[in-house]
Amino acid sequence: MPNSTSIIWLLISVVAAVICFCLGRRSANIQAGSNDNLDSITGLPLRDVFEQTLDGLIKSSSDFSIALIDVDHFKGVNDEHGHLAGDMVLREVGLDLETQLQSGSSAFRWGGDEFAVIFTNSRGDATEILNAWIQRIALRSFTADAVSISVTCSAGITSWIQAED
Repeated sequence: MPNSTSIIWLLISVVAAVICFCLGRRSANIQAGSNDNLDSITGLPLRDVFEQTLDGLIKSSSDFSIALIDVDHFKGVNDEHGHLAGDMVLREVGLDLETQLQSGSSAFRWGGDEFAVIFTNSRGDATEILNAWIQRIALRSFTADAVSISVTCSAGITSWIQAED
């Protein structure tokens, strides 16, 4: 039978372990909280950040264009290849989109299989940039578990010109 000193040390060890575990989780939660505005799959800013950015541009009297992009028939990718493959496609599509933008323009994860872009320095080139990117994605092949996956995207674009009604 253990003596009282052994039991006390055991209890102290258990309490210390619980405290360390809780502090570690709290630290991890604090670090994760700094990324609350980023999509966990694509790493792109989320819709809330898009809306804040848009609000700031309107208040600053800047001209800009907005595009909303949809990955066509994406449910079929998830159904046929699984959600991990679908996540990989979304991640790669988002990364490709972000790398094609000019300085000052930003890509966002709108939700589901949708993305948004705010073009700020394109001066009328936003439609051309977007069309070139859509064609690029249509020609690209994504690989998941040795299976080639192709997707297409559709988009709509509009411009905000401060001098116009």
